[in-house]
Amino acid sequence: MGIPFDLLPSCGDGWKDGLHFATELRDWTVRYEEEVCKPVATNDQYLRVYVDSALSSLPSFLRTALRNSLGADLGGIVRLSLNAPPSLESPGLPLSTFLALVRNLRKLGLRHLALPRPDSSAVKIVDEALNPETKLYNFGRKSL
Repeated sequence: MGIPFDLLPSCGDGWKDGLHFATELRDWTVRYEEEVCKPVATNDQYLRVYVDSALSSLPSFLRTALRNSLGADLGGIVRLSLNAPPSLESPGLPLSTFLALVRNLRKLGLRHLALPRPDSSAVKIVDEALNPETKLYNFGRKSL
C-alpha cells in the first residue's frame, strides 16, 4: 500500500513482533492527534452542517442523546477538537452502558446467530464462469 513507517522509532531496526509494532503505531497516533487535532472553525462548520442539520427535526432530548452517542467512539482529543456548542460530549454512564450492551448484543448475534446464507440465496458478486470473449471473470452485479 506504500504507507511509510519511517516516523516510528523501530522502523530502521525492525519490530520484535506484531504487538511491538501495534504499540508503536498506537503511541504515534496518539501523539499525532495531540499535535494536529485542534479546535478550528472548520470543525465547528462540519458539526453544524452535517450533524446538526441531520438531527434538527428531532426532539431536543433525542438530539442530545444522539450527539453523545456520536461522541462515545471518539477519543478525548478528537472530541475536544470538535468543540462546537453544543459539543460532542462523552456519554454518561447510562448511555455508555446502553451503547456497550447494544454493541455486544450485535456482535453476539452476528457471530453465533447469523448463519451463512445457503448457496441458493448467496450474493454472487463475481460470475462463476469465465467470459468466453475476454477470458476474464465479470462482475455480476450491475448496481449496489
